Amino acid sequence: MGKINIPRGERDALKAVDIRMLGKLIEQCLQEENPHALQTLRLESCGTYVAAGLRH
Repeated sequence: MGKINIPRGERDALKAVDIRMLGKLIEQCLQEENPHALQTLRLESCGTYVAAGLRH
């Protein structure tokens, strides 16, 4: 298996995400059919892939 090259800032942002909170917020978003609760985690700083997924 190879390594994935992720810039240091994005790697630090990914490490800082509280996985339990992310799961709770995803459930909330699905129940409310509204993605705005995820904005509190500032996921856009986790890189273009995550930011694109969040916008989608």
